Amino acid sequence: RVGTYQSVGARVLPRVMLEFAGAWPLVSIQLTESTDDAELLGLVERGELDVTFVMLPVEGGPFDTRMLMDDPYVLLVRPDSPLAATKNPPSLKEIAAVPLIGYRQCRSIHAVEERFRGTGLEPQIVFRSDDNTTIQGMVAAGVGSALVPRLTVETRDDSVLALPVDPRIPPREIGIAWHRERYHAPAARAFVAVADRVCKELQAELEGRPALVA
Repeated sequence: RVGTYQSVGARVLPRVMLEFAGAWPLVSIQLTESTDDAELLGLVERGELDVTFVMLPVEGGPFDTRMLMDDPYVLLVRPDSPLAATKNPPSLKEIAAVPLIGYRQCRSIHAVEERFRGTGLEPQIVFRSDDNTTIQGMVAAGVGSALVPRLTVETRDDSVLALPVDPRIPPREIGIAWHRERYHAPAARAFVAVADRVCKELQAELEGRPALVA
């Protein structure tokens, strides 16, 4: 019983499930998706999920976690955006100066928005959605740019560009969590190990380097 959220479900989970099914063909996986990983952690705490993908750090609770991968933020813009023509990654000041499309419930983006405010800048959020396809479509339509984790981007869409951003914007940390005081079945432990391996391979692919997986 596995908890997941949208970007992990689209980019990570299919690869994990394929590899896990090959090694554990008699074990079925039941999935629960939510836009709020606090809800998923609550299900783990109540024993309704065995493991869940989460954004780290997890604040409090009877959980053990494993860091799986960094997911850096990118700025989605239209190809004709002035920011697309610059040589350097957009700065916090440049990003704060343009209309932005943001998430509603994403913990990590709220932390990023606070990073702006800590430097005296206020992001110009003109629209919020928790659907990655909607956000990317709104960028393509010219509603605004969007500061999003790289895993959320549909890379085959040439109506938008994903620009690297100011290194002061920390990456989203993707992890997996389970209840430290409940029995952790061998299949659940194996699922965590497969997720760890797949995420290391995926991060290496995204960064264009060989995967070093133990």
